[in-house]
Order: sequence, then C-alpha cells, then structure tokens
Amino acid sequence: MTIQNNDKNNDFKYTDSSFAIGDKTNKNRRNAITSQVAGGLSSPFSSGTIPLKSTKTGQIVFGVMDTSDANVYRLFVADPTGTVLTSIDNIQVP
Repeated sequence: MTIQNNDKNNDFKYTDSSFAIGDKTNKNRRNAITSQVAGGLSSPFSSGTIPLKSTKTGQIVFGVMDTSDANVYRLFVADPTGTVLTSIDNIQVP
C-alpha cells in the first residue's frame, strides 16, 4: 500500500490501530496486526510517521478467518484520535 500525506499542517503518525478492515456488515472489524509479523515483512507499516507532502509504501497485515463468509472487506485509515480519514471498499481476500 502507498499512503500520501496531503495534510497542510501535520505529519501523519500511525500505528497498527491506524488501519482497520471490516466486512460488509462491519460486524467483524479488526485492526492491523503488522507489528506482530513485522520481522517477516520487507517494509511493514507497523508504526511511524509520514512527513507533510510525503509518501510511504509498505505492507499492512490483517488477520481474517478462513471460515468467514466474507471475502470482500473495507479498509479504514484513521488518525491518532481515531477519526477515519479515508476508506477503500471492495478489498478482496482470496
């Protein structure tokens, strides 16, 4: 994933809780688990800062259940206060 910080005043500080994924009904919303598996990733988005007008590319990991009926999710990106900044629909899990 690539994230661009378009904020005019603030750097974007993120942790695992900045990223969440939910099913269509949003009943099974889960935060990222990137920090738990960061050692096996080449460029994890586990925690850090994206400076003003900068971009960062990295990997975000979520745990989903094999037995879940959902295979299409919505990705949420939130600021440190928990305010959702953006979401992306139709994230498909094979």
